[in-house]
Amino acid sequence: MAGPQGLFLTACRVITFERWGHELPYVRRFLACFAAMVAELLVENLMVWAVSETDARNQELVPGLLAQCVLICMFTEVVSATDARNQELVPGLQDNGEALLHSLAGSNGWLHFFIHGKWFDIKHFLGAILLLAFSNMWEQHPFSSFGMMARFSLTICVARLLRTACFMSTVLPSPTPGCYMRRFPPPPRSWFGIVWIGVTELRGFGGCNDLIFSGHASFWTVAPLMFCSYYPNRFSSPLLWLALLQTCIRDIIDRQHYTVDMILAVAVTTAAWGWTRRVYPEDAPLPSSEGEADERPTAAALLLVVVGLATAAVTVFVAKS
Repeated sequence: MAGPQGLFLTACRVITFERWGHELPYVRRFLACFAAMVAELLVENLMVWAVSETDARNQELVPGLLAQCVLICMFTEVVSATDARNQELVPGLQDNGEALLHSLAGSNGWLHFFIHGKWFDIKHFLGAILLLAFSNMWEQHPFSSFGMMARFSLTICVARLLRTACFMSTVLPSPTPGCYMRRFPPPPRSWFGIVWIGVTELRGFGGCNDLIFSGHASFWTVAPLMFCSYYPNRFSSPLLWLALLQTCIRDIIDRQHYTVDMILAVAVTTAAWGWTRRVYPEDAPLPSSEGEADERPTAAALLLVVVGLATAAVTVFVAKS
């Protein structure tokens, strides 16, 4: 019943929300940032497949570093049959961070519980972002929902655009050997086939190469950044930073990413959040609603609600990619 009740309460609040006039100026800014994020995700989806498909080491199970400019029209079909390492399931790169975490987990029961415990996941960070964005409907903060989501969208776009440029320029092996043969079809033999697969299939869980830094961690990092900027307090922000630390550690232990992937994800996303401050700075709250007449929802306002729901749906995909 919690789901239907929540939707009913939200619908009632939309009907009685008095500050639609304050939100409307930020809609165009949000739509532009949102469109940029969606476009980047579609391009990145194609590039993730292109890198996995054109890296011959993925199909031959060979570890190592492949420095090349990956063009979609290029495809290397075979690697030398005389290379004895072709069939070895050897991890790609040495991860000292993972080794240290395993050592710490084995040295103390509390550390083992912290490192291996599954306390937080995608839905918690997603819930925190959406709750903060739309909680101004309950006057919990003085900031625009569309303004905050505009900055969120552009931050994700900028950070992941940098990631795409990085993993397209230098191809690193996956922490999980043999990934490609388990997850992808045999590589097509034509340029059209590569592009077709890249644009018709969504890959919410990445490819079979290390992508320089974690898209998951980039998304997770935005949650504490949003709270620090728009809802600073002594409880929620530290809790979200702790959740980010523990979740990043668990991804390293599970060999979803290298340690450097998580460090760079947090650093790059934090930098991108600062770069996009002009989109909606934290010192630009909405005007006070005291003494103002009611502004009941118009057709345009209700359309904005639909846009908000679409935003939530795309945010779910971003969270899983």
